Amino acid sequence: MQALGISLGDLEGGGWRASDVRAEVAFSATGPTLDLALGQLALPEIPLVLHEVALRCPEIELGEVGIRCPRGELRLRHPLIRTEDARVSLLLDRATGHTSARVTGLGLAKGEVSASFGAEGESWRARLDLENLSARDLMPLMSEQLGDFRAQISGQVALALQAEGNSAGLRRLDWQIRVGDGDLSAGAGRWLGEDLAVEAEGKLARGEDDRWRGPASLAVTAGGLLSPYGFLDAKSPLELRGEVTFDPPSGQIELAGLNLEHPPLLGLRGRASLASRPPHLLHLQLASHATDLQGLYRRYFHPVLAETPWQALEWKGEAAVSLDWRPQGARRVTANLDTVSLEDRPGEAGGRPRFGLRGASGRLVWSAGAGGTGETSTLSWTGGHLLGGLSFGSAEVHFELHGDAIRLTDPLVLPVLDGSLLVDRLEIGWEQNKSRQLAFDGVLTPVSMERVSAALDWPPLSGTLSGVIPGLSLDQGTLEVKGNLLIGLFEGDVLVRNLHLSDLFGALPALTANLQLRGLDLETLTRTFGFGKITGRLEGEVQGLRLEGWHPVAFAARLATPADDSTPHRISQQAVENLSALGGGVSGAVSRGFLGLFQDFNYDRLGIGCRLQDGVCQMEGVTPAEQGYYLVVGRGVPQINVIGFNREVDWNELVARLIRAVEAGPPVVQ
Repeated sequence: MQALGISLGDLEGGGWRASDVRAEVAFSATGPTLDLALGQLALPEIPLVLHEVALRCPEIELGEVGIRCPRGELRLRHPLIRTEDARVSLLLDRATGHTSARVTGLGLAKGEVSASFGAEGESWRARLDLENLSARDLMPLMSEQLGDFRAQISGQVALALQAEGNSAGLRRLDWQIRVGDGDLSAGAGRWLGEDLAVEAEGKLARGEDDRWRGPASLAVTAGGLLSPYGFLDAKSPLELRGEVTFDPPSGQIELAGLNLEHPPLLGLRGRASLASRPPHLLHLQLASHATDLQGLYRRYFHPVLAETPWQALEWKGEAAVSLDWRPQGARRVTANLDTVSLEDRPGEAGGRPRFGLRGASGRLVWSAGAGGTGETSTLSWTGGHLLGGLSFGSAEVHFELHGDAIRLTDPLVLPVLDGSLLVDRLEIGWEQNKSRQLAFDGVLTPVSMERVSAALDWPPLSGTLSGVIPGLSLDQGTLEVKGNLLIGLFEGDVLVRNLHLSDLFGALPALTANLQLRGLDLETLTRTFGFGKITGRLEGEVQGLRLEGWHPVAFAARLATPADDSTPHRISQQAVENLSALGGGVSGAVSRGFLGLFQDFNYDRLGIGCRLQDGVCQMEGVTPAEQGYYLVVGRGVPQINVIGFNREVDWNELVARLIRAVEAGPPVVQ
């Protein structure tokens, strides 16, 4: 007999399956040879299916003690596996029941693989070592486990697996994984990793309930990871440890006793539940110790916020955060703040801070998801400011943060300069299309206009600012006042309609509105600006007002004496001169003539109009004149009229004339 062949068909055991198994022993003068062939070999515990597996033992040793193949040759078909240098050694000892095998020289994903296997009775052990594997080439092997997750990964991978089992299957698995020079791009470029070095290890054992349990750890020792939520650098190693429980039927993974450390700032404790097919988070609980916010912001969040309006934030104080998160269920985040200060400082030289908050302490609770209810958050502070100089004082606020909404639960009294903002209602919500909605009702008690003008770098103003704010809305970044905003100013009223404000904290804030002025006291107004004394009342309107960067670019304004004004109408020589200059008259003409003997004059009515467009002001007065327009219509003796002649005036020149008029002071009468 020269050869003996046998076909075993399909075979399977604990954790493996082979199809079309065939064996043949050939006899020759040099000794017997063994050829073993498998149509397919599947290892369900490992995501790898091998085709056309062939083992040849050219120097097989057959005897009463068993079978020995010291220099076998292995061939198989798989797109990532190379077998030209693969060698196998086998030993089957009948006397002891010991079986052993070793594979070397196998190539996988541009790396090298060595494996060993030993069995005695119903127990077996195996070891698999993989060195210098290409992470990019390994990704197709993981496609089923990763599901819809899509990523581009590169780098070198090393893996060491040690397994133990028996006739019932795999019972213990220890692993060590190392990744070096790793690069990652996932989520359409939203997640980016560079030069990553990662080490992971664990020890899992299968219990009587068929669940796997044991410790596991992961460490990132080099490189950086940029995500939409923050930046991670491994200048100091980041380490994650915990106890793993894996339930094969459900594919669920439980991580208990989680401990994440990233010195010197970050320390987290918690637990998590994950699904393995495909990988996704089911439940996460984390709690941090009190952390320095400035260091935390600079290290983890500042790189993400670069080139955004929030890149210049400065933090002080500490915060501790806890999180209970179910992506498809209830979610809760709690933050305890201790003496936190926040300042926004623009990077340009001389730039004014846009906002700030000092000495904030309290407990913030955000919740969302099915079954969740809003919890009251409390925040107090010692002071702060808006737009650089609008300072506000200490206060305490109570509110709810639930889902995509913020709601004030108690009225807020906020000191602002030398007045107060009384807020009865404040609700902010975010729609599914990410547009923001705001509802606001409040009252501003009188604030000194001198304080307001100093805070905003305006010319000094006198009088007070107050008003009823009937409602605000915020949508797509535009702030709109619902209804009419009534402001008390210069002992009269300013009614603001159709107020819109966009890009408030951006590079070019834009404001549009229509204004109606009623009963303004001219004496208070002119004294405020040092324009020259005028008594009487003033009314009018400003239609289509538009400010860009807080500078007027368009409006149509008309201001005049009310027809039914019964208050005294007097105008000083200085005011006459300044109004004359605005209308294109000759400065000092009054003081040089007979009228220069008088300090002030009676007038019947006065008014001025300007339509600003493309940097040019189309001028008009209280009534037309034969040549030009009347700015002041005189009355009594001596009677003085002020007539403007220039119909078109450059806006910047008009502002310059006003500034010169204010800075010049009153004329000297000799």
